[in-house]
Amino acid sequence: AHFAATGGQHFTSDDVFRAAEIPVRKEQIKKMEKNKKERSAGIALMGEAKKILESGKPIAGMIGPELNVLLKWFNEPNPTQGKVEDKRNRLKKILNDGKAAPFYLPWTEQEELELV
Repeated sequence: AHFAATGGQHFTSDDVFRAAEIPVRKEQIKKMEKNKKERSAGIALMGEAKKILESGKPIAGMIGPELNVLLKWFNEPNPTQGKVEDKRNRLKKILNDGKAAPFYLPWTEQEELELV
């Protein structure tokens, strides 16, 4: 290994590599934690939406909060804005167009280990 004397302390090439790798690793961890949070929220939203859909209630009988959940699940912009009838029409259009809702995979133990 190469050494350099700096202020009485030895400085190795390993130190240089670590110094370069730490910010990269911190950025990776930040992205993974954001992904974990988004997936966790997505799974909760997906569960709520599936409950609403499995209830068998027709779109015409759905109320505002149910429509908000479904529109949010389909990544519709501004899911909470508009009147109930407008939300129903937006949801009908999504379903008629055959737009697929996102599917969120659970966070795995392997991914959790990569965070450490």
